[in-house]
Amino acid sequence: MGSEYTRIVFSLFAVVILIILLVYFLKKFKLTKFVGNNKHIRIINSISIGMKERIILMEVNKVILLVGATPSHIETLYVFNELETASPSEYMDHKKIFAETLNNLTK
Repeated sequence: MGSEYTRIVFSLFAVVILIILLVYFLKKFKLTKFVGNNKHIRIINSISIGMKERIILMEVNKVILLVGATPSHIETLYVFNELETASPSEYMDHKKIFAETLNNLTK
């Protein structure tokens, strides 16, 4: 009877140790980053304009969008055409483009 309890306790202990090791290796080798990885949507930059409001510059299927987001609503503010996004790295970085677009929209 006593040896049966020790075997059960040892088995439970071994399972707990295996779970802890699995979590450790998943975090160490960053294998959790592959879950939910989306290749079609990329956040370029975002800025907070209030407690719960954000303006987000994002790329969706190679189209650049400026989006306003609140907890209850998301709205497209501007869709960039191909000429505006032809190769922004040649002229200026994304943060400058975002700042200039935001300044133009708020005028």
